[in-house]
Amino acid sequence: MCKQLTIYSVPGPSSSPGLLQEKIGGGWAYALENLEFLLALNPNCQLEVVFGHVKEFGPIPAIPSYSRIKLHVYETSLKELSDLAFVEAAQQHGAILNYILKKHHLETPFYAILDPDCYIVKKNAFHYLIDHMLQFDLDMIGVSYPTTLPKVYYWDFPTAYFQLMDRRNCEPASLDFLPAHSALAAGTGVSTAKSAPFAKTFRHTAKLVKRFRI
Repeated sequence: MCKQLTIYSVPGPSSSPGLLQEKIGGGWAYALENLEFLLALNPNCQLEVVFGHVKEFGPIPAIPSYSRIKLHVYETSLKELSDLAFVEAAQQHGAILNYILKKHHLETPFYAILDPDCYIVKKNAFHYLIDHMLQFDLDMIGVSYPTTLPKVYYWDFPTAYFQLMDRRNCEPASLDFLPAHSALAAGTGVSTAKSAPFAKTFRHTAKLVKRFRI
């Protein structure tokens, strides 16, 4: 049974541009809603939730108190995270995750990375997943990025949607969530969006969809 689990999450801005530059809701609204799901669907698990927030995303909202959830919020700024000008949401997300993984002192044997809009809807999911990991001697388990909508950024490992890890062989501070194929991550100052395999294709497709209302 999952008795204790630490979850790391980055709410992000309250809205962001979609494929057609329309506003897509997100941020703290999703994060707080997700906490309600986690509480309801994991009744026997004490959760410790670690949020990372940057000042450029706006103020931190009033956060309710929850039973069985111990909350931590670490605030920083993009300027403090790196000298580079972040031009991709993936780089911002990855840098903030790296920050809180190193900042927070982990005390639970298992921990998870969970995106605010990634919902785990199976009851007692953490219990079953941890049992599966122990049974098959797995250090981590999680979900991959969807292949239905390729993005201009991508990781092979680790993934920021949902990943559950055993800290004995996966120390949080040892992980790097900056996109592996990002030129900015390598310090060149060149945006991945200019060179990623799907970038040009999806930019042109988006323009066509918008123009002809496909």
